[in-house]
This record gives sequence, structure tokens and C-alpha cells, in this order.
Amino acid sequence: MSEPKSPLAASSKVPASDRRKRGRSKLQRPFRVRPSIVMAEDFEETGKTANVSRTGLYFITRRSGYFRGMRLFVNVPYEPNSSVPNTEYVGEVVRVDKHGEQQFGIAVHLVSTI
Repeated sequence: MSEPKSPLAASSKVPASDRRKRGRSKLQRPFRVRPSIVMAEDFEETGKTANVSRTGLYFITRRSGYFRGMRLFVNVPYEPNSSVPNTEYVGEVVRVDKHGEQQFGIAVHLVSTI
């Protein structure tokens, strides 16, 4: 599989040890996610990211069905009415954080483009 193209322009290469600290941008980019496998509850979720990196995104949701290792189809940035096709990635949920009573933070690593 090929390295995914960045949803944001990469300004410089950051060593792996520093990637997490410096690689995140607190940008709210429109996104769309949906499961890549058939599930009991099929869904599509759209929203804005809390932050993005060269190969990932993080968003807040009220949906409780995400789990570590879950594969997703991801569009980021997502422009539903654009005449230009949205780039689609295969992503994998790497972390699910609890945010209060009914919200979850979802960290997704972009594995490859489709």
C-alpha cells in the first residue's frame, strides 16, 4: 500500500519521535467517515475535525460504535457539492477517548488512498 497523500500540505519532514508533538494542526477540516466492512449498523458520519496531521485526523462524535482497529473509508477534506471528486482514504481507528458523558474522541490513522 502506498503512503497516503496529506490532507494538508506538509511543510517539512518531522522525525518520528517528534511527529506527535509537532505534526498536529488544530484545523477544523470537513470530513466524512463510513465503515469499510458491512456492519449491523451501517452509517455515514460527517463533521469537522478537531485536528489533523499528515497521516491522520481526530474528531469528536456522539456515536459510540467506534472501536480500536476499526477500518473506515475517510474523505478529508470533504466537499459534498464539489465538482472535483473527494480523495478517499482507508483509515484505521487507533484510539477512542471518552469526552464527558456522551462524546468520544476518535483518532484515525490514514493507511492509504483508494
